[in-house]
Amino acid sequence: MVPNNAMVSEIAAIAKDAGLIDSNWIKCLAIKWKPSGRSYGGRKSGGPWMSINYNEGYLSPDELKICVDNIKWLKPGRRKERFKRYVAKASLGYGVWPEYASFCKDSEIGDYFGTDDRAPLAILLCHEIAHAIDFTPGCLVIAGHKYLFPGRGHSSRWKAIYRLLRNAYVKSGKYNNTTGLPLSDNNYMEVA
Repeated sequence: MVPNNAMVSEIAAIAKDAGLIDSNWIKCLAIKWKPSGRSYGGRKSGGPWMSINYNEGYLSPDELKICVDNIKWLKPGRRKERFKRYVAKASLGYGVWPEYASFCKDSEIGDYFGTDDRAPLAILLCHEIAHAIDFTPGCLVIAGHKYLFPGRGHSSRWKAIYRLLRNAYVKSGKYNNTTGLPLSDNNYMEVA
């Protein structure tokens, strides 16, 4: 996956249009792009912040085929069943973007199976931007439901934000119209 500020700007614009953030939030969003480690979204130094590993998460069909030999070593249970699902999709030529077990089977925000190698970055950015928005203080109204308490991990508020962003950006296919912007020299960027 290639770091892409244009995608961040487009997702932030969707959030702004939905009334989740204002234009000041977008100006304050700090992003650190990195080639390894975990990705995070939240607040840092009083403002919205994300640290994005642009190599994280997506398992190609070829990578998933390697898992076939290792499944036999997993203990019976949900994790083994998830990997069996992934391998079955790989045999059909699909890659997977795995989500957390607590919502991996959700039809809108769960695991992504597909052949488009741009979708995983779009999904990752929607996921982490949802965290950055969730950690922003204030009441949010999403699909007629009022959410009061910010910053609680994968809470119902975060899921509502993520669902809105992922449906509007990934499911709609809008991410396919994006062209990438290069990284800055210091690997740290702000979205204007």
